[in-house]
Amino acid sequence: DSPALDATLRGTAIDYAGVQIDGIEGRLRFDGRAGQPLDVDLRARGLTRGARHIDTFAITAQGTTDRHDVQMAVSAAPVVVDARGSGNFQAGTWQLRFQGIDLVNGEEAALRLAAPSLLTLSRDSQQLASRISANDVATDNRTGWER
Repeated sequence: DSPALDATLRGTAIDYAGVQIDGIEGRLRFDGRAGQPLDVDLRARGLTRGARHIDTFAITAQGTTDRHDVQMAVSAAPVVVDARGSGNFQAGTWQLRFQGIDLVNGEEAALRLAAPSLLTLSRDSQQLASRISANDVATDNRTGWER
């Protein structure tokens, strides 16, 4: 059995299971069978869970379940992260090969991913294939990041 969703989403003042969301909107068209069209455009603002807060979050994905382009943007002032890559979904597992991740921390740091990195998500596990370090790049430029 493959999941299938075709939905338009809009909500405000959501408070569920310890997560608060000021606003969310978007569309989701997904069918887990191979080769099916995939179209995702979701945007949220004011996401809070405990002491963690995200000002804005956006994700778009277009293509098919087998091959789709993904872009994500997250802002939690002063940090802004933009990521892009290509993904595929097969047998309940989603893989995203990040081609780029840009992270800006106000005036403190600006980092970018120097080599592709594979993220694998399934019901039972989450794994990021390569080490990504965002330590103080002025003094510690670790593998995977370049200034």
